[in-house]
Amino acid sequence: MAVRKSAPARGMGIAARFALAVGGGLAVMLIIYALVVLRSAGTALEKQINALGVQASRALAAAGRDGWLVKGNDNRWRGRKGSRTGIKRIVENNPYVLNAYVQDAKDHVLVTHFKAEGFTSSGTGFDSGVTKVFFGTYKSGGFAGRVRLYRTPLLTAQRQSAGWANVLVSETVIEEELSSLRKTIFLLSLLAIGVAVGVAFWVSGMVTSPLRALVQAVSRINRGNLSYRSTVRSKGEVGALSKAIEQMCESLREGEHIWEELDQVREQGKLVGELQTALLPQSVPEVEGFEVDSTHVAGAGGTAGFWDAVPLPDGRLALVVAATSGQGALGALLAAMTRAYVRGYLEETGDAGKSLRAANRNLAQGMRKGLHVTCQVAVLDPRGQRATVYVAGHRAPFYACRGGEVSVVHGEGLALGLDKGKVFDRRLEEVVVEMPPGTRIVMTTVGTYDFEGEDGTHYGIDRFQDLVRKHAPKNSDAFVNLVVGALEMHQGEADRVVDATLVTAKRMV
Repeated sequence: MAVRKSAPARGMGIAARFALAVGGGLAVMLIIYALVVLRSAGTALEKQINALGVQASRALAAAGRDGWLVKGNDNRWRGRKGSRTGIKRIVENNPYVLNAYVQDAKDHVLVTHFKAEGFTSSGTGFDSGVTKVFFGTYKSGGFAGRVRLYRTPLLTAQRQSAGWANVLVSETVIEEELSSLRKTIFLLSLLAIGVAVGVAFWVSGMVTSPLRALVQAVSRINRGNLSYRSTVRSKGEVGALSKAIEQMCESLREGEHIWEELDQVREQGKLVGELQTALLPQSVPEVEGFEVDSTHVAGAGGTAGFWDAVPLPDGRLALVVAATSGQGALGALLAAMTRAYVRGYLEETGDAGKSLRAANRNLAQGMRKGLHVTCQVAVLDPRGQRATVYVAGHRAPFYACRGGEVSVVHGEGLALGLDKGKVFDRRLEEVVVEMPPGTRIVMTTVGTYDFEGEDGTHYGIDRFQDLVRKHAPKNSDAFVNLVVGALEMHQGEADRVVDATLVTAKRMV
């Protein structure tokens, strides 16, 4: 048989992909870091320049009107002698300040360093304490551009406003500072990215060398060679992966044996299901004056159970509901043995009490520790219009329903198989339930009501008893259908784990 060779792989190798991935990741991180640094630096620069502008404007205003201005003989205010020198000092000592000047209350410029031809506000700004900041354009000599005007009130000795101390800061200078900062960060980022990519390529060569060996090993395994042995000595993830591949090969070699065992388990499950089905009656014998119906739902993996209907002399009928503590094939076999013993003794003696005691003795002789069978038996007597009830360790309640009321029939008997005779015989009780017309008895197992729906909520015995009370007056067929329908609605798509059995009989008019 010809073997088609796979086409040679194309594209980048593992090392290149690893390096580009790591380098790309580092590059993105560095770019984000650079943007954060740039934004933080820009914000810090803005705050610093605003602080300088406010400080310079307030320094001008600190001297007050009398520190900068003097009233002449014509009763007009003029700049004091030497005032221009003070303003010149403020402008020349601060590289961000374009000009500084003092105005009177009518906005006439009285003292300035450069000629103030005019400031035009853009209509935006903000307050910084008593200092007002305006954005706009400014012209003076050959300069024209965007500026910020820091304006602080000039006060008299009586603390009354008599003019303004103004400082102009060029936004062009701010933009130049930011541009220079951007270039520096950009160059440093490029250098860092280059170093990161180079280091990534170097590291990738070291990291991916064992990975390439693993790829070759997987390729051999894919062709059917399961003799792989780990050659990677690393204790990290790659070494763990190599060891895992070795263990996988060992598991694959054992796969054929495992599949055989799984087939046996499936076959066993099929046989268990067939055996449990065979334990159920094909039809319910008729008994005069009573209407009997039942249902049984097998669980997915819980304990096995069964029910039976055995005709007795004098037109009586024994109804048996049982549950075993065994699971799977063991539970099904235990159920089959119990059914055979109980049915055999019932047919032989016609007495339910004697039959249960005899079945218990036989089961207890060879019962493994931890195994037992619980059951309920109700013998319907059409002549006496009653049911004789026996409860042998059965956890699920036995209900008697009459006139809209539900009562629980209690019994103190032990489960079958726990005791070889004396204690079981003494504890087993016979309880007579009178059944005038309209009375219904209900026999069940724990799995009928002890389950969770697909929404995770538990159904429970209280809700089940309310359900029995609600539908007890109906005929038996309708009763079973309505009860099962309500249980299935709550269950939804969830799996039922434990077998559920429901048997009921109603005394007709």
